Amino acid sequence: MNGKVDFKWNWVCKGNSDFREKLGPSRRDAAGGLPYAPRRFAGYWHAIFVPGHVDSLGTTIAYRMITARIGLHPGTGKDPSWKSTVTTLQHNQSRHMMAKRRILGKRILLTGASSGIGWHLALQLAQQGGRLLVTARRQQQLAELSHLIHAENYQMQSGAAKDCQHSAGDCQYLAGDITDGDFRKQLIDQMQVRYGGLDILINNAGVGAMGSFAESSPQTLRQVMEVNFFAPAELIRLSLPMLRLGQDPIVVNVSSVLGHRAVPLKSEYCASKFAMHGLSDSLRAELGQENIDLTLISPSTTDSDFFDHAIADSTQRTWKSKHAMAPQKVATASVRAICKGSHEVILTFAGKSLVLLDRMLPTIADNAMKRWGQ
Repeated sequence: MNGKVDFKWNWVCKGNSDFREKLGPSRRDAAGGLPYAPRRFAGYWHAIFVPGHVDSLGTTIAYRMITARIGLHPGTGKDPSWKSTVTTLQHNQSRHMMAKRRILGKRILLTGASSGIGWHLALQLAQQGGRLLVTARRQQQLAELSHLIHAENYQMQSGAAKDCQHSAGDCQYLAGDITDGDFRKQLIDQMQVRYGGLDILINNAGVGAMGSFAESSPQTLRQVMEVNFFAPAELIRLSLPMLRLGQDPIVVNVSSVLGHRAVPLKSEYCASKFAMHGLSDSLRAELGQENIDLTLISPSTTDSDFFDHAIADSTQRTWKSKHAMAPQKVATASVRAICKGSHEVILTFAGKSLVLLDRMLPTIADNAMKRWGQ
């Protein structure tokens, strides 16, 4: 254990003599047996030393992260005491742990709200006082959702639910095709007109296609990519001017566990979710400079009408599972992640196991998919 820690510590400091001199010799204490200096930065070790992701770039990133964090800049002469350094780190950690985003009063744009996860997201966000503009292609379902939310608000305001801990929100709707650029602009304009801005953008709309890639068509691939990737990406771009002026702004991309590990017979869908995963990771770093959070939600199979509205299905098989996660549970986990500002949430034990298997034993995961995935 101690040897491994020493190896990692020396590895980070390798080639950075100024860094080693400023930190001084590694000391051990009776409590944890860890080197004195690295124990102060346990969070960094957990984030950096991931199996299969240790390389020279990681060394540079680790070095710059820590030196920037504690003010050790080679050649500048800055050398803060350990006491002040630890105090600063503890203060920043406390601020981070206490930072909670409240839904009350937030201006929210939610796509794909006519059923499933989106429907329950709208209900839960409105119950917590969110002001929503929801969209999907099916206008009747959106109208029912808006009516339901306003009916709940009336009950709360009339005192029929005075014991309820929820706050009355608002829900307006606009039906249309999210892949239409003019409609996306209309959504942004309506957010400005109705609520005066935007605080939370939730990209939840999505479609699926099942079947062999060889037997599929270019149109199917393009349609899946348009709905699942290009439309939300461009909606984010359009939303940025308003998000920069928002209160605790955040972008939420509802993706899938299949954006971490692909499976057979869903090649177009997996490709779109991998693209969304990559975009989310990149934008999280870019937008973080402007204090805009980004959360990626990755549920597994959900008990919704997703498969009923698939673009194509040539498999002649039943995709719904009796172990599918209830959409209201996915919505609850998503709202919790929004409030916490989580970077990413992978739902269900099966989903986490699949991702872990792919990360730790990719060859075994590939062979398992070849044998049992079709």
